[in-house]
Amino acid sequence: MNKKIQSKNIDLKFLIKKYKISYPVLKTLIRKNKISDLKNFEKKEDKIFDNSKIKNMLVFENEDFAIINKPEGIAMQGENDKAKDSIFSLTNGFIVHKIDKTTSGLAIIAKNTEAAKIFSEKFQNHEIKKEYLALCSKIFHTKVGDSTFLNNSKHNEKKEFIWQNEIKNKECLTKAIIIKEFSKYNLLKIQPVTGRKHQIRIHCSINQMPIVGDLRYNGVDFKRIMLHCSLISFDFKNQFFKFENTDLIKMIS
Repeated sequence: MNKKIQSKNIDLKFLIKKYKISYPVLKTLIRKNKISDLKNFEKKEDKIFDNSKIKNMLVFENEDFAIINKPEGIAMQGENDKAKDSIFSLTNGFIVHKIDKTTSGLAIIAKNTEAAKIFSEKFQNHEIKKEYLALCSKIFHTKVGDSTFLNNSKHNEKKEFIWQNEIKNKECLTKAIIIKEFSKYNLLKIQPVTGRKHQIRIHCSINQMPIVGDLRYNGVDFKRIMLHCSLISFDFKNQFFKFENTDLIKMIS
């Protein structure tokens, strides 16, 4: 087999069906030139996190997966394998959980193809709970000029919100609650039920609470986007796991 594997030369549908593996996991294997790993789902990687940058991010690690606390400004997966500023380039693991480069917080990295397959299926079936903290402006400065944002939001006296609409003709559902109020800002705890691109950022913006630092979606200027993945919980191999990190609260306290 050639050193560089091109996906167009591989029968992807055959491999997905034969090994019951998801397309994102298969794509990662192809990019890392690890197609042979499909033959041994039990094979464990011994040196997943040798890189010192990754070690500094580690929150938890076992033989199947790791949880990292990703800093803002580092992409989970670069545009190509040579990108030096991505989690993908710093580890031999599998990227099964993607959060924006501009978002900080907890993320899952699978350490073998079996775990990658399990997590990919859990994400697809919405079996992994994620919560984010976001510092949002109270005043909506400008309007979002996109008619594809169909807003059907609801809220109650407890300052809880259910944001349900369509983004590019795909249903999006987000739950949020204000947990602390400041003079010009609100601190929100947000749970994305669906996982559309920029879902939280768009929902905050169209519901008149743009995230601080998110200039793309009408947020006020700041040194970074104030969005942080603060909680991940899931069942894995008959065991429940829950991880929390509140770095964003410490930043504004």
